[in-house]
Amino acid sequence: MVYYSVMLFGYVASWFNKRIFFYSLAAILIVMAVFRYGVGIDYFAYEYLYNALFPSVIDEIKYGLYDQEVGFRVIGAIFKNFGLTYQHYVGFFAVINLIYMVKLCKRYSINPTLSLLIFFCFYYVTWVFSAIRQGVVIAVGLYYLLKYIEEKKPFRLILVSLLLSLIHTSALILILFYFVSRINLKKKTLIVLSVISIIFSFLPTGILVNRLSWLPVIGDAFLYVDTSLSLNFLDFQGIVRIILLIMALVFYDYYSKQGEMS
Repeated sequence: MVYYSVMLFGYVASWFNKRIFFYSLAAILIVMAVFRYGVGIDYFAYEYLYNALFPSVIDEIKYGLYDQEVGFRVIGAIFKNFGLTYQHYVGFFAVINLIYMVKLCKRYSINPTLSLLIFFCFYYVTWVFSAIRQGVVIAVGLYYLLKYIEEKKPFRLILVSLLLSLIHTSALILILFYFVSRINLKKKTLIVLSVISIIFSFLPTGILVNRLSWLPVIGDAFLYVDTSLSLNFLDFQGIVRIILLIMALVFYDYYSKQGEMS
């Protein structure tokens, strides 16, 4: 009931598109994230990992029991060194995540409240409550990716990506995104690439990935790849993504007229 109430408030607030409603919605999302208990698939898994950390940063780096990225483990060790609880720990990452989502909406959206509402409806529970490392990297990384694309500062983006990779290795893909963004792709080319990607999704790519699983990055991605021969592409998630893709292409000309960042 709480989540539906927040969605309703955000929907009504987006019609007014006023700063007070935007910050009110942001405050609600932050309070929910900081004071949650047990919400999110990975909540207790992260608690287990937090309890296993050494309170000494040096000891954690040298003798850490798990192979998560060193920066993420160091932050946890600092929290434990100051005697802070797991709730403080997850609350910290939730606040960082949401601060950068708010900054993104303010900087790039013509209706920040609506953008924040869309984030709440699609990704809030997944990337704030559950996949904490990935969520922080996505929020912070996306903000600086767009900022440095706009300002044409690749070296700063590379530095940010390297720092974020200490939280989650996937941040390194931001460097690729930056240089791909410099390629001037026409709408027809994007449509062709979209069709090819959909066709590619029907292929048994899991078998190929399985043969390349000895590579470090591919090995990590292997955990998320279906290696069976079943074609489960047209499930609920697949259909939703196709609809979002079609919407992006339909409104492509409208947003292109507003500028490159749109």
